[in-house]
Amino acid sequence: MIAAKSAIRIDAPTSVWGKRSEPACDAIRRVRIAHVQLLPLLSGVQRVTLDELERLDPASFDRTLILQSPGPFSEAAEKRGVRVQYAPAMIRAVRPAADWRAYRQLRELFRAGQFDVVHTHSSKPGVLGRMAARAAGVPTIVHSVHGFAFPAAGRVKRAIFTAAERLAATRCDAVVCLNPADAATCTDELKLLAGKVRLLPNGVDPNQRKPLSEFERETIRREAFGVGPEDKVVGMVGRLWPQKDPLTFVDIICRLRDFGEDRTGGPVTGVLIGDGNLRPQVEAAVREAGLNARFRLLGWREDAAKLIAAADVSCLPSRWEGLPLVILEALAAAVPVVASDISGNRDAIEPDGDGLLCPPGDAAAFAEAIRGLLVDDERRAAFGDVARARIREQFDVSDRVRRIVELYRELGAPLGDRDGVLDLNEALGAPAEAPR
Repeated sequence: MIAAKSAIRIDAPTSVWGKRSEPACDAIRRVRIAHVQLLPLLSGVQRVTLDELERLDPASFDRTLILQSPGPFSEAAEKRGVRVQYAPAMIRAVRPAADWRAYRQLRELFRAGQFDVVHTHSSKPGVLGRMAARAAGVPTIVHSVHGFAFPAAGRVKRAIFTAAERLAATRCDAVVCLNPADAATCTDELKLLAGKVRLLPNGVDPNQRKPLSEFERETIRREAFGVGPEDKVVGMVGRLWPQKDPLTFVDIICRLRDFGEDRTGGPVTGVLIGDGNLRPQVEAAVREAGLNARFRLLGWREDAAKLIAAADVSCLPSRWEGLPLVILEALAAAVPVVASDISGNRDAIEPDGDGLLCPPGDAAAFAEAIRGLLVDDERRAAFGDVARARIREQFDVSDRVRRIVELYRELGAPLGDRDGVLDLNEALGAPAEAPR
């Protein structure tokens, strides 16, 4: 039973770990919601949360984001009027003492915030956040799975992570999965009731993410990539860590170079947008392969979606995924995608319709698939047309956020008859693109 709430909002005191970005009082009771993430980076998982937060109508939701520390993510959230607070003891590695401190910090934040809804994301914030939220008496707790990593772990780690996920699942009201395979993991391995698991794929705004004009495309290729009109560009966006397998991307570009320009339609340049703990290994692999002149490592870029829109082909050789935002952003820009054949990727791509799938880690298969697209302009254009249509029909972020708000309402969030979703295109006066 969900306790009745007062019709008049009483603001909780600000935590010593955070600060406010919204007015201190409202005439109308808003739903107090906190999203919990770990790192302050603006990679795919964080941008999914940012997309959700900025589309929750501030007239209906009092929005808070809880992170480990300040960074680009917190800055972007505050610019959108979202309150940001911090649990500095929360770290990615399993460290019992730090995890206990992080649990207590989260529990204090949840109690102080008197939240109606806590929505956690990914593994560590998901486990600690759900348990702390239940202990703090939060009425509605939702968790989003952005790809399970434990199926790829060794036997001991897999057993530990599975037990932790099972325990945390008992502390929440719904688990949101981005693809059917993760939903099946929830019911089959974690033993969740099917009614507790919701399938809600990621989405993008097709009015913001769209094909570039020829002028924009050539400008980015010249100024950001340092290539000419005769070059072929293969791009990848992702954090440089084992999940994304950036070393395989370097191998793919090496093999494309070795094909020779006559077989690839021109000189090929690889563009890798992202950063992470594998950067030294990536730089070393580029040097050892003699790719320095044909490889661009750009680091984190806030304009990553626009940069990838200037590529001829987007590549994602990751080992596991939820449902990658970078694939959806490339498809929205009418850029065909070649990705690893894993759950999440195969749910985002229509094989031989708007992209191609290859076995994980098989650089030779990736290179051949990409080569076939680079030499066939008509096929790439056809893939782009299919991609745009599918994004509008299946992966519009506004539809996703509306379904999330309805989930909150179903689970007891005091929304009343309010819609709760902000139409950003209407709010910003952005003209909607005519359907292609």
